[in-house]
Amino acid sequence: MNKSSNNTSDINDLNALMSSLSESVNLFYNQLSIRIDRLENNITQKIEKIIDRKIETAICKERSNIKKDMNKMEKKMESNISKCRTDLKQDVQSVKKGLSDFKKTYAEAARQTPMLMSREDHQNNVIIRNLTESKNENLLNKLDGLLKDGLKLKEISVKSPDRKKSSNDSRPGVIIVSFESSEEK
Repeated sequence: MNKSSNNTSDINDLNALMSSLSESVNLFYNQLSIRIDRLENNITQKIEKIIDRKIETAICKERSNIKKDMNKMEKKMESNISKCRTDLKQDVQSVKKGLSDFKKTYAEAARQTPMLMSREDHQNNVIIRNLTESKNENLLNKLDGLLKDGLKLKEISVKSPDRKKSSNDSRPGVIIVSFESSEEK
């Protein structure tokens, strides 16, 4: 009996030790789980902080680069705008000068032209009276026929004919014929 009671007591002791060991392992497992969870959370937070710092640093660098580029572009645009303004002012001054010169030239030409034109025009004109008038007449053809066929003047050409309206409806209006030169007249 002694052996059997000894065995039983050993088994009981062994059961107690196993139970105690099992509780210790369970406690250790729980504490280890809690610790691993904390480590995982801490690692995640640390990784997030590191990534945030890296991203913030990269963003700051890019902002700085963008500011530098924008400042360069702004200076270049200001330079181009300034150059365009200068060129535009020069162009405007050139156009003003050209217009002023044109006005002077035109004014001089306008003063001289009427005298020259009226003298030349009147010197090369001929008046024809009593030439019959029709509704759809081609005055240029009629005068060419009169000069070339009627008067046998082959080398003369009419510059411009113009029939004036007669004050008396029973009589045809006079025709003012302009020739190119006084020799043709």
